[in-house]
Amino acid sequence: MKAPSFDSFVDLAKRGAITVLILGVFAYAAILVGFSFNWIPERLGSLISANQACSIGLPVCAITAFAIVGLLEQSSGSGKLSFKAFGMDFTGPAGPVTLWVVCYLTLVGSMRIVGFGDVKPSESEKAKVEKTSSTKEKKEG
Repeated sequence: MKAPSFDSFVDLAKRGAITVLILGVFAYAAILVGFSFNWIPERLGSLISANQACSIGLPVCAITAFAIVGLLEQSSGSGKLSFKAFGMDFTGPAGPVTLWVVCYLTLVGSMRIVGFGDVKPSESEKAKVEKTSSTKEKKEG
């Protein structure tokens, strides 16, 4: 019996990682759809709306960076992405990983520049916070 090669193990690991990633994206999308239609618990919904940059912006940046790197890797022809930058040669696994980090940081930086995380809470959200804090003070006092 022939032992499986290391390349087949690496391919299997890649497919498994991509499958887990796709399932995670679908779960994340389900949570966002539930948030949009108020189908999720109020506590989770308030957490998402209070931290939109963290709960929506950063995962979307990560998924977008992964999509960019994946498309570039597939369009490279050989399936291996490598590039030269800053006087260094990025080949093998370092190529896609470095490109993903650069894409992710660029997307997060642009999100910060346009002020996505600087959203002020609405009056109804302020009222909810004040109501919650006043009920806690009554229970403690």
